[in-house]
Amino acid sequence: MKIHGTAKGGALSKKDFGVAFGGAATPVEIADCTGFTSSGTANAADSGRIRASQVTASDSFTVTKIRFYGTGSGGNVKLSIYSDDSDSPKDLLATTGSKEFVSETTDYDLDSSYEVSSGTKYWLSFQNDFTVTIITGTDGPKAGVYKNGVDFGTTPNPFGTPTDYTTSGTQICMVN
Repeated sequence: MKIHGTAKGGALSKKDFGVAFGGAATPVEIADCTGFTSSGTANAADSGRIRASQVTASDSFTVTKIRFYGTGSGGNVKLSIYSDDSDSPKDLLATTGSKEFVSETTDYDLDSSYEVSSGTKYWLSFQNDFTVTIITGTDGPKAGVYKNGVDFGTTPNPFGTPTDYTTSGTQICMVN
């Protein structure tokens, strides 16, 4: 299983690595997707929103899962991949659909695999129908986007105009 995204600090080939949930203008990175822990700042992510972050595929590959870190119990999550349109999320490309949330680091299967292209920007999103605790860092201006008033039962397509940008993000990455 390989983890893919954009990594900071030099060239990476087909090693396992991932990206942080964050980075609108430029992708924000995390050194190792397999190293998700509870380090960082814990923040409550309430329901009624969709949150997304821009990532760049490091390689062309088939995404079969999305890895997500959070803590909590008693709810569901939905993780999705969106296309990029001038540094904003646009069209829904793939989703996990509603999945029972599992606390800590979990790989969620996509309903259908999706082929990403090397060097292409994508947006990873998450929705939740309960309050989940996510671990965030300070990733800089416009680290992610969110849109309020999104019922968990729907996955916007297209994403639509974001409500606002954030300066922090959580741990999420594409897996094949």
